[in-house]
Amino acid sequence: MKKVTPMSRLCDITTILQTSKLGGSRKQAAISTIKALLSSDCQPCLSSFWKSITDGKKSSPLNIRSPKIKALIHDAFQEPGGLNTLTSVQHIIEIHRTVLNPQQRLVQPTELSLLLVTITWGAILDTDLDSFTKAALADALDKITKLLIGYVDSVDKFLALVAMLCLAERMNQKELHTLILACAGTASCLKLHIGSVVRASCLSEEQAAQVERAMCILYYIEKSYALRWQTLTLISKESLPAVETRTDPTLRKDTSAISLQLLHARTRYAHLCLHIIELRKTADENALASFMGKITELATALNDWHELITENLSMSSLEEHTARRVTRQVFCLYHEALLHLVSIYSSHQCNSFNPPHQGLEAIRRQSIREFILSCNTIPSEDLLQDQSFIFTSVLAFCLLVQDSWLNQNMDLRKENAALLSISNGFFARIRLMYPQSSIFEKVSTLISIVNYE
Repeated sequence: MKKVTPMSRLCDITTILQTSKLGGSRKQAAISTIKALLSSDCQPCLSSFWKSITDGKKSSPLNIRSPKIKALIHDAFQEPGGLNTLTSVQHIIEIHRTVLNPQQRLVQPTELSLLLVTITWGAILDTDLDSFTKAALADALDKITKLLIGYVDSVDKFLALVAMLCLAERMNQKELHTLILACAGTASCLKLHIGSVVRASCLSEEQAAQVERAMCILYYIEKSYALRWQTLTLISKESLPAVETRTDPTLRKDTSAISLQLLHARTRYAHLCLHIIELRKTADENALASFMGKITELATALNDWHELITENLSMSSLEEHTARRVTRQVFCLYHEALLHLVSIYSSHQCNSFNPPHQGLEAIRRQSIREFILSCNTIPSEDLLQDQSFIFTSVLAFCLLVQDSWLNQNMDLRKENAALLSISNGFFARIRLMYPQSSIFEKVSTLISIVNYE
């Protein structure tokens, strides 16, 4: 069966280019390049990058007895919104001790998976960790992922799968959709959407709360993925448990309050993603005025969500670089959803003198401009620790290219040219950090097509 590569299709690219003044061969080159840029194959994968930086030399097996492992475990639990919503650092330390002393008891694949995910998460945050250790972690992750997916269904397996899913989203793993399907299948098999079943299946209230939070995490990652790559949605809103922000008794002292805030924030964001997905499906069925009104309402809701999160997140307890990273993650989520939303109805399909359309075009241009300008401020280490910024940058760039073809306003064309130059510089940085990535070459090709007279 032929592999179908997920692609982010903001609108009918062929139709857009047909309205431009591009010649036939340039038009086809532009179509092919944009489709390639917006495909999942073009996005850098952190584990593939780790394997590539060893210059083809075979990595040694992971040394689980290295003193560095304890530090990586500790670092992983300092990251808000990550593993500390699913498990505790004490549990992972206990697993590590068991691995070091296997005569005490057998280590289950679910436990080994949690340990590897934790160590890998710590490795992402440690920019000084040697490349051979990171390559060994990438190899170990590949093996444990296959083992875990094929393992017998259980609550422990579900929690381990969702932890793996969180890591896969962070690293932009190619197996992300496979893990979404595995998590959804396991949850369905165990009937984890039913509260009474969860309570009966879990060994403690703590584990039941972890399962409830894991269901929320699965929901929001799946909806974000579906929005980006236009896949079918799997998890219904009705299957979500009610998780209280302030009264959850299972949060440990080492878990920041911001983790649960982020859980709720991303769940609300997922609801908005679902509305955008549903609106995108009915684009050709709605009357123009009604359709534009719904887009405007969702744009307002997204803006309210972003402002609320920015104002209310408890950042004071975080280190500066961690707070910066969390703020940027929220920034990326907001702009990616907004760009998908306001691009459902492309500019050539509406009357440019229609006031609602003019308002949405202004929102679209502002979002593109704001995001591309932010490329100059992101430290290189952040680009090596979170892949989400790269995709949203590609998204904004492709929409900027579209505007450059269609817009005849001289002032806007000058601004677009400046933004294209900034984008080119940003993707040149990506090329230096990810030598295997072809993004910069494709970006340069598109800029050449735009600038060709």
